[in-house]
Amino acid sequence: MNMVDAPMKPKLKPRVRVSPPGPCSLAALDQLHSTIGRGNYMGLYGITIAGCRDLFLTDVDGNVYLDCISGAASTNIGYDCHSVAEAYYETSLAFPHTCFSYSPSQVVMELAATLLRITPGDYSKKVLFSLSGSRAFENALEVMWQYTGRRKIIVFEHAYHGATWLAQWVSGFRGHRLEEFYHQMFLPLPYPGAPSSSQPILASMEKLLATGEVAGVVIEPIQGDAGVVCPPDRFFTSLAALLKKYNVVLAVDEIQNGMGRTGQWWSIEHYGVVPDLIIMGKALAGGYAPVSALVGRAEIIDSMEPGKQIGTFIGHPPSSAAALETIRVIEENGLLDHVTRMGEHLIQGLGKIQQRFPTLVRAVRGKGLLLGLEIDIENDGNLGKYFAMACVEKGLYIGFYGVRQNVLRISPPLTIQMEEADFIIKTIREVAQSFLQTGIPERIREKVERFAIGLAMTCPG
Repeated sequence: MNMVDAPMKPKLKPRVRVSPPGPCSLAALDQLHSTIGRGNYMGLYGITIAGCRDLFLTDVDGNVYLDCISGAASTNIGYDCHSVAEAYYETSLAFPHTCFSYSPSQVVMELAATLLRITPGDYSKKVLFSLSGSRAFENALEVMWQYTGRRKIIVFEHAYHGATWLAQWVSGFRGHRLEEFYHQMFLPLPYPGAPSSSQPILASMEKLLATGEVAGVVIEPIQGDAGVVCPPDRFFTSLAALLKKYNVVLAVDEIQNGMGRTGQWWSIEHYGVVPDLIIMGKALAGGYAPVSALVGRAEIIDSMEPGKQIGTFIGHPPSSAAALETIRVIEENGLLDHVTRMGEHLIQGLGKIQQRFPTLVRAVRGKGLLLGLEIDIENDGNLGKYFAMACVEKGLYIGFYGVRQNVLRISPPLTIQMEEADFIIKTIREVAQSFLQTGIPERIREKVERFAIGLAMTCPG
């Protein structure tokens, strides 16, 4: 599968010339700390990126890494899909910006029609556009409140829905919250990460629903930043039936899981449930432009008065063109089936690593190319970070996530091929073998102490 529609270049491979972060990355990090507010930077490895190509990232020291983070699950179609960049460029020459809320443009309405086609549900649907997943999430809250006339929303512990004000309150990642306001609006429940937890959670939910105060439930079909946590297969079927009984809206957050990441357009499709609202962002334009959307039942979407969910750059024509081309690329290259095959291969290989190193690897889970490798941190709380840093030293750019930052998240571009999938398996196996045989090198410990901050999770409620 060749996603490159430009002259062929020599194929890149992972190559680490200078132990990361190298001197140029360190100099760039000094500049960052002197010029940019610390609230903008989280930091995984202290690396500064100089360029991207195909499935690979190059840092300012010349190291090449296989990307298994995909720009926080945004660059789903890799870095050489020139047709998406060209769609953005050509549209920007024709009409760079029109303020859709004043006067619409045809390309935006074409994108809306395409989203209605690729989302589940044979009922009448409509779209609300925005710029970020966080804002699309907040749009979902607003329409649920307006449509139902109720105020409370059921949410789930350790969720991540975004970094704007309301979205951050509902997430497990935040440093501030007005506690009294939070408890007036949001009702947190544990996420059903184990089969035995499903029924107790549903029972607790029904007690909340019976009060008649709940407008909706918002949930990730697979919790991503919490550590790739998957619910029991029948959970969503039971959840949907319960919400229908009480006439409560079901909104699913597909910002991270959607656009083919799990082998379906939307991860909720694995569970055979049609939600009322789908929140999407990140990879909607393949990482080439910021665009997000809320798609759902027309009567819910239209509960807001005209002009109540506008914004200067909502419905941006070049971004909409990039999103349309991204969808075309995924469809015409058969990427959904490809993701399923690559995911099965990775799960099989990672499962063998778990069997071989059970004292290091506790679990392998996920769907498609949203996979998590849980590291056992019982004896060392930083072992997940150590493992990830050692992978980076071998040219595998991987994330560490989860409530205790001990889950290696494997989310490469959907265009990954067998050679790169085997490199992921090989690298993780080599790191596990090295840690068991010789222990954790002191340099790894020092790097983690200096550079590996990561996404800190706290529990709402």
